[in-house]
Amino acid sequence: MRDRRVPLRAKLLAILIGLAVTALVEFLELPVEGVLSMLVPVLGAVGDVVVDGAEAIAGPLLLATTLLPFLAPRRIVDQIHSERAPSPGTPIIDI
Repeated sequence: MRDRRVPLRAKLLAILIGLAVTALVEFLELPVEGVLSMLVPVLGAVGDVVVDGAEAIAGPLLLATTLLPFLAPRRIVDQIHSERAPSPGTPIIDI
């Protein structure tokens, strides 16, 4: 997400897909959250706010970073992978 070589269009598309999937999951959770908040009023409401807040922030970012290599141009993705991955001849753990 931070690399400037990846086009802004691919980044925005990844974020929008992440937001849409997260919104769909939130929409599907509404009936379960309503039942839980009635069964355990205080704990259910507080837990609901905390979990929804974490999902609203972390969900789209995790989905976007997962989808971005598939949405960005393959040439740029291969270049970034080759720069950040260790070469096959070097050991991963050097003791």
